[in-house]
Amino acid sequence: MRIVNTHIEIVKLLCGTILSGGIMYIRASDYKSNEILKFIRQSTDKTQKEFGFDIGKSKDWVQSNELGRSDFKFKDLMRLAEKNNVDIIIVSKDSKTKLKQ
Repeated sequence: MRIVNTHIEIVKLLCGTILSGGIMYIRASDYKSNEILKFIRQSTDKTQKEFGFDIGKSKDWVQSNELGRSDFKFKDLMRLAEKNNVDIIIVSKDSKTKLKQ
């Protein structure tokens, strides 16, 4: 089991840090929502068309959201995460809790 100090070790590279086991960590507050959506899609190795299809959306929907022209709904992000086996974990900045992996 790996203990990750959420205040120090979450993000080290542009798109997050790929740690052992292929886990990507990003600090969402460091990025725009469209960038986060693109990071998630790229981590799945899916095209925009394939990614949108997962939740009944078009390639144009994905492209528009990745470019920041549109704002997706949080429920869409959660559905995409579920369909693509991605966990979204929200941690309070003030939390003393450590994230266990």
